[in-house]
Amino acid sequence: MKSVEVRTLFDAPDQTCAILTLVVDHDVERFTMVEWYRFEGDRIASVETIFDTGPFLRRPAESAKVAVDPVCHMSVLRDAAAATREHAGRVYHFSRRPGGRRMR
Repeated sequence: MKSVEVRTLFDAPDQTCAILTLVVDHDVERFTMVEWYRFEGDRIASVETIFDTGPFLRRPAESAKVAVDPVCHMSVLRDAAAATREHAGRVYHFSRRPGGRRMR
């Protein structure tokens, strides 16, 4: 893991929910994770962590065919991307926009 960005915190009596973006040294690069903390008194009683493991489980051959959209972080088949852009020597692949419209 390279870094953690706190996107938002929800606080209630005896519990806190943190929505985080983790930046990792992996093809996925960044992903969203939710942690739910429950407290008893001044101690953490439990922690529940939720995130999608799918992007991490792809086989190497599949990973070569799949990219991660840098905007919405969805998996995109490289040869079926709605759009691609090159920046600083790296090609970025984009999925379709909501509503099924293609990016131009």
